Amino acid sequence: MTIRRWRIGAVAAAVLCAAAPVEAQAGYEELSRFSAVLRHISDNHADSVTYRGLVRAAIDGMLRSLDPHSWFLPAEDAAKLNALERGELAVTGLTIELADGVPTVIAVSDDSPADRAGLRPGDRVTAVDGEPVAGLSDKAIALKLAGAKGSRVRVGLERGPRLEPDSVTVTVRRDTPKPEPSVLHAVMYDDSTGVVRLATFGVKSADELRRAIRDLRGDGMRRLVLDLRGNPGGIVTEAVGMAARFLPANTLVFST
Repeated sequence: MTIRRWRIGAVAAAVLCAAAPVEAQAGYEELSRFSAVLRHISDNHADSVTYRGLVRAAIDGMLRSLDPHSWFLPAEDAAKLNALERGELAVTGLTIELADGVPTVIAVSDDSPADRAGLRPGDRVTAVDGEPVAGLSDKAIALKLAGAKGSRVRVGLERGPRLEPDSVTVTVRRDTPKPEPSVLHAVMYDDSTGVVRLATFGVKSADELRRAIRDLRGDGMRRLVLDLRGNPGGIVTEAVGMAARFLPANTLVFST
């Protein structure tokens, strides 16, 4: 038995060792093919292109082939995204989602720069500061729209029917968003039932919920209704922190 197991292991090891060079060779051939296509486009395309732009487009296309949630973010953009989620960057007041692959305005914050500039839900974003946004994620577009307070951004739009849309370019002056609480209401429904309306999962949502529960318990609350209607989501770590208040220890809340 011992000899038989050793032989099987040896055969398996030999197969693995043989497979590794084959896989490496296949990977090298595909990279060589990619490099050849890259050089050909750079040398022969009618329009001016850069290696940086071509490689970035290739990376984005590769990730889109995996699933809708994988996307590439350079380190500087990751830092900017974190600052945006913390409310440290000035914004336009637009909320954008991809509708059938088209960046579409789904909401305009009241009295925001975008609201004052005349943007409205249903507008389709085509460019930011003259650069097309086709193929970008909604987060990547949000990063392009954010910037320093008082700076201006040009937003290219399409309005009306998709077959014959009106093309519009609007200049928006960025402004710091007004801080809005995540907990909109925390009230007693009856003698023992509390209701907390949570508008979003923001940077301080877990702390706001903790204080709301503490105050409602002081009013006699023994059970809680957490109202999430209309909540578009937000920061995962805050959502996990809130879920931890209601779930047993060591419960898996989120995985990626």
